[in-house]
Amino acid sequence: DGENGLLFAVRSVRSCAEAIERFADLPPAARARWGAAARQLAEREYDEKLVIDSYRRAVIALTGKGR
Repeated sequence: DGENGLLFAVRSVRSCAEAIERFADLPPAARARWGAAARQLAEREYDEKLVIDSYRRAVIALTGKGR
């Protein structure tokens, strides 16, 4: 929260609206920092090779095949 986006309560319109307002009030430089941080997180955690390898390991664990 506050590093690459904002958290808000599930199913709370008020909480979501408050987060949107907080984001809208940010200066452009802060939005750019958040965007860069979000990009780094996506590249680090959701790289295509990492995701495919995770699925492959899960299939092998469940089926015992592919070793």
